[in-house]
Amino acid sequence: MPVNIFKRVWDYCTYNIPFFLFVLILLLATNIIEDFFLKDFDDTIALVIQFMINIVLWGYGMQITRDRINGGKRLPKLLPKVMVSLGVKLVLVSTVYVFIQGTILDFICAPLNFPTYDLDEMLLDLPNTIHEIYSHDPASVIIFFVVGTILFYITMFFLEIAIAKLADTGSLLEAFNLKSIFRSIHAWGWWNYTKEYTLLLITMTILFYMQLLDLDIFGLDYFIDTFLMFLIFATQFMGIGAVYAKMKVAEAEKSEESG
Repeated sequence: MPVNIFKRVWDYCTYNIPFFLFVLILLLATNIIEDFFLKDFDDTIALVIQFMINIVLWGYGMQITRDRINGGKRLPKLLPKVMVSLGVKLVLVSTVYVFIQGTILDFICAPLNFPTYDLDEMLLDLPNTIHEIYSHDPASVIIFFVVGTILFYITMFFLEIAIAKLADTGSLLEAFNLKSIFRSIHAWGWWNYTKEYTLLLITMTILFYMQLLDLDIFGLDYFIDTFLMFLIFATQFMGIGAVYAKMKVAEAEKSEESG
């Protein structure tokens, strides 16, 4: 259930409250830089700074994934070199997989005159999703959602485990080893993975909509938005690590049985 996932994320993040607050302050500082200062820079420089910030943030997310794979119970220390290395590799892996995913989904979406299928975005932008449903014929809508959802899940399954293997080993080759990824998913079970991934999506969607609530107190509202943003961030990267940890156990058990 989403409430169980949220509790695990909360316990993990608040295991060391002073460090959690320190991380939130750093994230708040990067948000302030992005929202209020980058607009004063040249567009190219602003993009470079934005990219560098994202690299570091994604790298820390990968640290969280690695920590959860290894059974960690608290936010990991900030290791700049590791964060940059994993962040850069994550960009490379994600770019390749997202390109492949987009190409595959375009074959479904384009003939039906739908935008490229992205379940995350559709859940987070319900008004536009509802508009798309009412502006197309029922047959196209059914084909779009059924086939699009299946393909989205399959491609995201491979991307998520590619990210987990990258976090676990630091190897780009492992992240692109489709045979190894398939074996890991198959060992734990495709249905188990589907259920877990769906619960993660629902949990992140709930947190996102909580973030949209406006308190009309700018400073407090801005901090709460940052707090919820980090919980969404942690939920995603923790979820990847927790799922892959279960897959590794399942693989080891199958290996022992066959041995």
